[in-house]
Amino acid sequence: MNGERKISEHLWMGLAAAMALLLLSGVLLVTLVALGVFDPKPLGPLSVSQSLQRIRVDQDSEPTLWLEDVQPEGDFSIRVSARLAEGESDIGYGLVLGGSQEELIFALSPLGYLTFWRQLEKNGTLGEELYIPWRTWPHIHTGNEPNEIWLDVQDGRLTSIRVNSELLDYTPVSVPGEQIGLWSKTFGEPAEIGFDSLEIFSDSK
Repeated sequence: MNGERKISEHLWMGLAAAMALLLLSGVLLVTLVALGVFDPKPLGPLSVSQSLQRIRVDQDSEPTLWLEDVQPEGDFSIRVSARLAEGESDIGYGLVLGGSQEELIFALSPLGYLTFWRQLEKNGTLGEELYIPWRTWPHIHTGNEPNEIWLDVQDGRLTSIRVNSELLDYTPVSVPGEQIGLWSKTFGEPAEIGFDSLEIFSDSK
């Protein structure tokens, strides 16, 4: 009887220790998540931080506005926060990487859609290589809520795309140039798009 009692006591002590260890592990995991330990990290320290502007978009607007004073070199991450400020909701806005003859464009719509393509100009004619046609994605904020677009460029390739910190599944592609631009287009009436902020993370300034 005494032997059975000791075995039972040891069993309960072991279960209590296991439960305490499990509870401690859960608290530690929650703390690490809250501290952002597992959050994605940009490629280098913050090197550029700018407040941008509202852009009025109508059917006659040029879709790409190049940022002449922002041309990072080497590996870098770029984040932009943008939103529909007012007007037509059937619009698109996003980021452009490349140059005047070839552009890599990622854009989204406040209606909950995104798209990704390469645009080339040869002999005055525009061509297009579509990687992702306009399609819905659940992590896009709709209406007038801001969206954060985050692009990582490594070894001359666009290696990751995130929207509101959520990673988009796609195949990495080459980046055709070092210029950065803002893309905007309306598919209906005029609108104003608020490109609120731009951040670039890079080891080179």
